[in-house]
Parts: sequence; structure tokens; C-alpha cells
Amino acid sequence: MIGHRAKINTTIVLVSFHTFDNGQIDAYDTTTLKGPVVRVETNKRMGQPTGTWSVGLKGQVTSGRYAGSYWGNLLEEGDWVTIDALKNGLERNMMIGRIDTIQVSVSAGGTGEANVQITVSGRCVAAPLSDTPIYFNPYDAEHDNASGLDLAAITGVVGLMDAGSLITRTIKGLMGKDGLFGGHVRIPDSLSGGINLYWIDALDPESAVSFTLRGKAVPQMIASEGAPSIWAFMESWRNPVFNEMWIDSPATVSDYRKFYLFVRERPFVNKEEGSWSPWFSLMTRYVDAAFVTQVNITKGANRVNHLMLTAELVYMKDAYGLYKPATYSDSIYKRGLRRIEENTRFFDEFGGDAGGQSEYRKWLDLLVSWNALNHEYWSGQVGIGEMRPDIKIGQKLVVNNGPIGGYGMFPADGGVDANAMSFYIEGVRHIWTEGTRPQASTSLMVSRGFIEGERSSAVSDAYDKFTDKYLDPAASDGDFVYGLDDDRFMNDSEDGGIT
Repeated sequence: MIGHRAKINTTIVLVSFHTFDNGQIDAYDTTTLKGPVVRVETNKRMGQPTGTWSVGLKGQVTSGRYAGSYWGNLLEEGDWVTIDALKNGLERNMMIGRIDTIQVSVSAGGTGEANVQITVSGRCVAAPLSDTPIYFNPYDAEHDNASGLDLAAITGVVGLMDAGSLITRTIKGLMGKDGLFGGHVRIPDSLSGGINLYWIDALDPESAVSFTLRGKAVPQMIASEGAPSIWAFMESWRNPVFNEMWIDSPATVSDYRKFYLFVRERPFVNKEEGSWSPWFSLMTRYVDAAFVTQVNITKGANRVNHLMLTAELVYMKDAYGLYKPATYSDSIYKRGLRRIEENTRFFDEFGGDAGGQSEYRKWLDLLVSWNALNHEYWSGQVGIGEMRPDIKIGQKLVVNNGPIGGYGMFPADGGVDANAMSFYIEGVRHIWTEGTRPQASTSLMVSRGFIEGERSSAVSDAYDKFTDKYLDPAASDGDFVYGLDDDRFMNDSEDGGIT
């Protein structure tokens, strides 16, 4: 064990089930905070439609109006759960979710008595989007989605749209009260504050959505029988090359539970913005190196020395003729070709800005910045010897007061953030158990590990080794300079630049 401070479990997990038929059932005594919960695990990862959770319980309810009742007679698939952690007097939410399964395990004890354990498991608040198909009956003249008209009418998605607006309108339309058949998912009164709400009413689809995402697209709404799920439909239209999307509940606990849709451009360091890159304004969570119980990280993977970005093309145009790759020739000669080719539907080639012009080059430059240093970034897992319910995916982790485990390869930051190792948090797993060996811990899946204060200069140096990144646009007026918003001084819109 690396850490030497985290030895006592002082964290209490508070589990409440919110049912449609039996109201709220707390799996703890509201006075003593003790109860039948023996194990809790939550897991949330970036890029997956939903997070998962499981709660291990003793066979019967131990307090409240249902004391002595069997869990299997009170809970059903489709009921909801809130999982909070009380640590140092502060309550934080780990996950809100919906029940998928209820498992009963009965075994004989040492003296012949029955040992019973109930395991209730499910997925997080995003589950309804994965469960609900976009379904149309091609034989129903009124609801066959002919030419995409029904889907367009429900969502209000018509014409060119940025990814943020497109995703928000899709969710509000399909999951709203007048939306898609099967999308009218309800939440129990005890979870919604007793005001008979739908799932969409508890979702904030706008506050954490960026509506300044680059590019626009015309989504394909023609689908006679729809899509496997609403999430799958949105996943293809979030511009995945550039943007992230997930749904999560905040750590802050309130009487009226809310959850949020997040859609944003990947917040990584780029050459153009340097120390003003979104990375440096991310929500940051600090972990003292003394609390780190395990580190298992790797670097060297995903080296890139040839990067190509193509766009949706006008019919019969050749992508390889229009779009020139960014290359790092010396690396190719030494280490072989390590190629990435990405494609986006959101680049407006119809506006006249084809492969050699300014706006496209900015998009390609962004991808070069994000990938040029791939082989130097550390990724893997960081284990923490205490539960950290405040940590969510999409945040930044800084491990301070290193080096981690006293291992000299990691930086000795001296308590200075700029000298510390930082990571991007892509996954969060919490585990809590009671018994003779209680446990309360958090494990993080991390990427892009690097010394925080050296990120901007290292990205800039790696970027500069690539060629064909910021060519002066073909047929341009000559005023385009990468990294400078030159349209403030001289309009180059005739070559496809931003007006």
C-alpha cells in the first residue's frame, strides 16, 4: 500500500430507493444512519452511454414503516435509487440511477442458518436514453416518418445546426410529454419532489451544453424504423471527433434532484490558445500523494505522425484530393507510419471552405495539438485510499505533494501545482463495504498524464514538428495567420474564413 494515512473508514453511504408503488424506502436508519447495506459500487466512464451501480443488502428492511419486509417484494425493475456518501459531515451524491435487476442469494451458514444477500443493480440517470428506441411504423400512414418529417416535427431539428443545439432539441423533443412513443419516462414522486414529473423535467439539457461548438450539419432524419436508441442516434450527431457528451448528476445533494446533459469540445491543450486552453480552466480535484494506494499507468501508446481530417463532401469530390494530411516526417522515417484519419459531418464545405482554406486548417491544427504528444501522456488507473464522492468524470486530477510512492520518476512538486502530475479523469469507480474489513475507496481511470506546468510548451514543441498545418489558404487574400483572430482587423471571408 503506497498511502499511509487512509486506514480508517469514516465514510457512511446512504442509499434510498424511490419506488412507484411503495414510496421512498431508506436503506438506513435516519437516526443512527446504520442499516442493511453491506456493499455499494458505482462506476461511470466517459464515452459509455450510462454508468452502472450495485447495492448489496441484508435480506430484509431493518427500519422504517417497511421494517421486516423483504426487499424483493418492495422493489421492481424501473424503480429508482439515490446513492450518497456522508464524509466528514458533508453529504455528496455518487450516483442517481434506475433499477435493472434484483438478485437473491441464499446459502447455508456454519451452523445451518440461512445467509441471505440481496443485490440490486442498475444504471445511472442516462439509462432511459439507452433503453428508448426511436421507433416508427412504416405501415402507419400518420406516423411512418416518411422523408423524416415526423422526427423533424417532434424534435424541431431542421436545417444546419451546431451539435449542442441538435442534441438538446433531440432530447427535449423525443423525451418530452408530446415526444416519441415510449419516451414518456416518469420518475417517482419521492425523487421528483412529489410533483409528478417526467424524466425530462429532472434533466437540465442546457446549462452544461456549449452552444458555441464549431461547425454545423444537417442531420439525417429519414429513418423509416428509427434507431436502436435515442442515445445511439445522438452519438452519431454530437461530432464525436471534436466533442464529448455525457449525462451525470452533480455531487451537491439537494431536496429536488437534478441531472445534467454535458456537451462540449474536448478540453485539451492546443497550440493556438496555449496557456488559455480550456484544460487550464477545468474543474480540478486534488489528491495528496500520501492517499494514493496504487498507480498503474502506461505511456508510449497511440503515437501519431500522420494525421488527416476529412469532411462530408459534395457528391463526386475526392477527399484525398482536397484534404492534405499533417505529417511528422522524421518520426515516420524512424518509427514507421502511425496514422489517424478522422471524418466530421460538421465542417461546412458547402460554404466554400474546402481543404486548403482557413477554417478547415484550424480544425486540423486542433487535432494535431491534441494528438502530437500522445506517446508522452500517461494513462491508466489511480487508486485512492479514501472515498472521494466529489470527483466526477470530465474533471482534472492533480496529485500533489509527490512524488507518488516516493518513486523518483514522478515529480517532486514541493506543493506547487505547476510541478505536479495532472491527469484527465475519464472514469470514476467508488467502492464501499462494511464488516470486519471496511472499505471506502475511489479508483480513477485517467489519461493525458503530464507535468501540469510543462503542458503548454510541450504541446507547442510537438506541434511544431508537423508540417502542412497552417498553409496560407489557396486563393486567399493573404491575411490569414494561425492563432490570430485576424478578422477583427481584416475580413478574409471570401476565402472561407470566419466572418
